[in-house]
Amino acid sequence: MMQSFDSLMSEFSHNKVAWLLSVS
Repeated sequence: MMQSFDSLMSEFSHNKVAWLLSVS
């Protein structure tokens, strides 16, 4: 469960970075 949550957060963080780069 915890590993799955960590993986989800990692993917979310990556998506947020990509979104910020596209917005800049």
